[in-house]
Amino acid sequence: MDQYVEILHWNTQHGRKLDAAIAWLRKRAKAAGRMPAALMLNELQPGQGEHVGGELGLLHYPAPVDDGLDPADSRRRNLNAIFIDPDGPLVPDPEWVANWTGPWMPPATLPVNLRNPDGTLSSRQLYLACEHACYWHPGYRETTARFYTVLGKDGRLVHVDGDFNAWTVGRAPLTLANVADRAFAQNRSVLCGTALVADDIADRLMTAGGFVYVHGHAAEYLGIEGADAPTTDHGPDKERQLIPEEDQPERGLSAIDRTYTTAELIPAVIDANVITDPDVDALADHKPRYTRYGYPDLVAITNLPVELVHH
Repeated sequence: MDQYVEILHWNTQHGRKLDAAIAWLRKRAKAAGRMPAALMLNELQPGQGEHVGGELGLLHYPAPVDDGLDPADSRRRNLNAIFIDPDGPLVPDPEWVANWTGPWMPPATLPVNLRNPDGTLSSRQLYLACEHACYWHPGYRETTARFYTVLGKDGRLVHVDGDFNAWTVGRAPLTLANVADRAFAQNRSVLCGTALVADDIADRLMTAGGFVYVHGHAAEYLGIEGADAPTTDHGPDKERQLIPEEDQPERGLSAIDRTYTTAELIPAVIDANVITDPDVDALADHKPRYTRYGYPDLVAITNLPVELVHH
């Protein structure tokens, strides 16, 4: 069995250049000798998830979709999905049925077991989630973050990848008062007393719920330079959303695409980074990112005896 388990996340920008993205993923897998154990994708259009799975030979686990919604509704058009390498170390729970009763876009969720060196399955499951938080409503972003703290019930192992459309504590804009696009500024703000401040609520909730921001951990404790760098650029179509340098924190703005894991998994993280490549940057307005867990450490953690309490 390989010595690490990789999970890769990418917001595909509405799947506009999906075939080129698939070609890059295939090329990367050939160079590495394998696909990521799990691939998390955002903003897939109807039918594209099946296309990705078929082209790359991956198992496709889409987010639940409300068939009663109008086909033009963005909650049916910009889809989240998890893909699993059937020959890899993660084995999906065949009985899992994803559901969602919250607002905005449903996340894709999937519990998996780790394949042990002897071929048996780990005694504990790892819950995977791929999300795209609401770009315009901070309350919806908060609700989604609270969902993960419920998914991550006491004793559970959870890995969340997604576009959180907000910042981390200490790496949010000092003010959004000087952003030209006032709708964007309000969308990314929350009320604090009578003042509007940049939204970092999801990061606060995830941290309070026992999660750790993986790429922040990688930068600070693993010494991986650029691991917590921003994952999006402001092209010509978003110039009016630019946050002036004087309104940015000393350490710069955080990424809005982030990975969180339950703290128990952090000792197994051996690598996490943002993929910076001009050829890849041309495929979407978000950069892909990966997390790698050391396989022996993950085997140990996923086989620890833990008694889960069902309330």
